[in-house]
Order: sequence, then C-alpha cells, then structure tokens
Amino acid sequence: MASGKNGRRLNRKSDLDMRAFRAAQVVRKRMRTDRKEITRVGYIPEPSTPLGLLQDAGIVAAYNPDPTARRALVPSGAKLPKGRPNLLLTLAPELGFLIGVDVSHSEVSVSVTRADFSQVVEEVRRVPIEGLDETPDRALDAAARLIRDLVGELEQSDGLSPEKVIGIGLGLPGPVDRRTRTIAPNMNILSMWSQHKPTEELSSRLADCLPEVPIEIDNDASLGAVGIYSYLTLSLGIPPDQVPRDLLYVRVSDGIGAGVVIKGKLVGGGAGFAGEIGHVKVDDRGSFCPRCGQRGCVETKTSERAVLAELKQVVFEAKPDELTIEQVLESTHPASFRSLHEAGWHLGAALAHARTLLDPTRIYIGGPMAQSTHFVSGVHMGIISNSLGHSSDPEAEVRRVVIPVPKEFAKVRPDLRSPELLGAIAMALHRAGDRHIERKLSQFQAG
Repeated sequence: MASGKNGRRLNRKSDLDMRAFRAAQVVRKRMRTDRKEITRVGYIPEPSTPLGLLQDAGIVAAYNPDPTARRALVPSGAKLPKGRPNLLLTLAPELGFLIGVDVSHSEVSVSVTRADFSQVVEEVRRVPIEGLDETPDRALDAAARLIRDLVGELEQSDGLSPEKVIGIGLGLPGPVDRRTRTIAPNMNILSMWSQHKPTEELSSRLADCLPEVPIEIDNDASLGAVGIYSYLTLSLGIPPDQVPRDLLYVRVSDGIGAGVVIKGKLVGGGAGFAGEIGHVKVDDRGSFCPRCGQRGCVETKTSERAVLAELKQVVFEAKPDELTIEQVLESTHPASFRSLHEAGWHLGAALAHARTLLDPTRIYIGGPMAQSTHFVSGVHMGIISNSLGHSSDPEAEVRRVVIPVPKEFAKVRPDLRSPELLGAIAMALHRAGDRHIERKLSQFQAG
C-alpha cells in the first residue's frame, strides 16, 4: 500500500489499473502516439509500467518508426523496451475488430479492420441499390446481409467472435441528430429516414450473430472528415505534429455534404446540420432543389445529378437514364469540360465563405469528380473569386489549401476505398472503444 493525498492509502494495483486505462485512452484518441505524449496528455510521469501492462494484455502495441513506409497505415510490431521513448504506440491488433458501414445514395458499403486499423479483408463489400432515400429498410437489410456474410467468413479465417467486435460505425447521407441518433426531420433530406431509428433497427437485424455490439451513427461527410484525419494520422511519413488538425472534407456525389474537424475533433452542430454545404444558396435564379426546397443551392449546381442533367441531352448519345458521371469524366467534349469547371466554381463560392468562417488548414474534396482537373480548377477559381484578398498570390495559396483526396487512398487500402468508410470505423472505435478496453483490461487482470 502507498500513501496518497490527505493521508489516504492507495492500492497499488488499482492505481496501476487507473494509469493503464488512462494511457490506453490517450492511444485510442491519438491513434498513433509515443510515450512523451502519454506523459503530457495522460499526466503519467512514468508510463513504462502501465504501458508494459497494456502490451501484456494485448491492448497497446509498440512500433519502430520506419521512414520508408510512407503510405502504410500500420507498421510491423516491436516490443516496447525501456529507454526508447521514440517508439510509436497504437492499439494492438488483437484488441478486437471494427466494422464500418457507409450508406450512400446509390449503394451500401461494408468493411472490417482490426483495432489498429490493419487490413482484414481484401476489398470492401458493396451492394448497389436504387431508391435508398425513400426505402430505409432496403439499405438496412443490405447492410445487415453484408455484415452477416463478413462475420461468417472471418469467424473461420481470423477468429472473429461477437465479444471481439468493439463496435459498428454507420454513416448516412443526411443530417444526423446525435442526441436522438436519427436523421433530423427539419429538412427534406432523407425525410423517410426520420421515421426510423437506424441503430436500433440494424442492431435487431444482427441480434443473432452480433448481440449487444454497440452501433454508432453519423453523417457520411462528417465521417469522411474523420476518415481523412485518421488516414493522415496513421500514415507514417507524416510527423504527428504536421497532421492538419483543422480541416474540411467535402463529398461530391449525388448529394453534397461537408465534414468539419476542429482541433482534431469532429463538429456536428446542435441538430446535426453542421457541414450541410450542399444546401447553401449560390444562385438566386437557379432551379429548385428537390431535397431542401431552396432555389439555387450548391447541390443544384455541383452534384453529379446536376451535371448529368445538364449534359445528357446535349453531348451524349446514350439514353439519359444510362449516363454515368464516369462517362462525363472520360469525355473530351468541350461542354463536359465547361460543365465540370462551372460545377466546381459554384462549390468554391460556398467554400470561400466556409474558409473565411472556419480558417481550415486543409480542405479535401472527395468523390469521382474530384479527380477531374477541370472540376478542381473550378473550385479554386470559385474560392478566389469570393474570398477576402489577404494573400499576395491567392492562386498558389488556394492550391495549397484545397486539394483532392489523395489518389493512393483506394490503392493502399482497397478494403476501405473511401474516407467515409474509414471514418465509420474510426467512429466505432472512439465512441465504443473505452468500454471494450476496460473489459479487456479487467479480464487480463482477473486471469
């Protein structure tokens, strides 16, 4: 026994457990850190003993920094020796599994990683489905089916069992009220979903194979911001102090949404509307938006749906309902170039105001159109035309700040493919991880 403040006697084992849990929390929040950060953030002057306990319990792993592993999310493991504070720390792969679900307007995607975000499956599992906006049951059925199939496979090959699943993250393409864990009914965006409780309904569909596994939910673009932040944090070639902690992520697809990360934390807003940049008005004489009801919002100018509607009867010979955004991106017709450029300009006009308000270090653009130089140059010009003139070289400044999602993302991790899916997995860890860590530590100490 040791003496604490005010003459109290502290149990050494309880004190060690408390310091170990606090250290594990820092690793979970930071995702990739070191002993110096454990000491500073966790207020643990001598972290060697609690970190040793966490390693023995299979909760934390240590890694030698490898400057050549530029794109690796997880390096090779190493035992944490004393006197080596430069080693990196992550959660241990054996801590458990994380499941991510991304529901877009046209498909449902599911993937699984380990607690350290290491790869488990070769590629993401996807099911294209039409009419997800109006038929929530079809989306939830598809998600449950994909999860069930993956759990069955990984139970045989990787030893996945219900008690080893830390949590499930679910992303939806609409404003999610975090208090009620439902789609907010205030706007006509996924209005049919506002009558459902997605986490409860998905949980009931998985009750026979993953009982009592927590399911977390958020807006897909917000999860995209978390995914980009996680990707940058876990990429070994980027020092932790150089990872942008204030960023925007904009997802351009059939709809348009943005995720906001400030000081490394996701901003959701009071009712889940933070980041709904697609419904910011940019043209008083534009067409009406079928989702928000406004005239001339960004989505009526910049979404894939808007670009296809503008070009399908003018440029392409294919039937209108068969035209895809990929065909537009492959087209060399001048009208296609102009349409993509103007679509980008209108998004840039809205981003100029968001940039002035939030001052992000980086703005990442995701979605197929973000790979078009015409679209991205339009975004840059829209920001320049509508921004306050503080820079002597605004074009160079905007090109530095506003960039597409790194092309290598999908190549490095075909099991994720999108920031939204990685963000869903990261959300499951951050909102459900502490309870799993505490249970794992208790089981180790009891055993």
